Amino acid sequence: MAGVAWMWLWRPLLLLLWAASGPEAWNKGMGEPCEEHQECRSGCCVPNSLNPQRFCTAQTFFQHCSPWHKPNDYQCDHHWECQSNCCVQIGLGMMRACMPKTIFLQCVPWRKAVT
Repeated sequence: MAGVAWMWLWRPLLLLLWAASGPEAWNKGMGEPCEEHQECRSGCCVPNSLNPQRFCTAQTFFQHCSPWHKPNDYQCDHHWECQSNCCVQIGLGMMRACMPKTIFLQCVPWRKAVT
C-alpha cells in the first residue's frame, strides 16, 4: 500500500518537471550541426565558414542570428558578405574581394600603383 501511495505522489512531480523542460530540452547545443533554426536551443542555425554545413550558434544581444561573414581578401560579390562590410573591385578585371575600410570608414576601390 505504501508503494502505491509513493508512486501516486511522485507521478505528478515527474510530469511537472517534464513539462517545465519542454521539447527544447532535447534540441542541439552550440557547435552541433543543424539544418534549421528550430533544431537549436538558441534558435540559430547558421554557416560558420565557406563550407555549406550549418551549426548551432548563440543569438546576439538583440536576439538575432548573425551569419558568418568572409574575412578580408576573400572573393565576394556584395558588401554584406564581408566582415568589414566592404567588397571592392581589385585589379583591372571584374574580380571583387573583401577589404578593410579606411580610417575614415570608407570602402576605397583598388587603384593601380603609380610608377
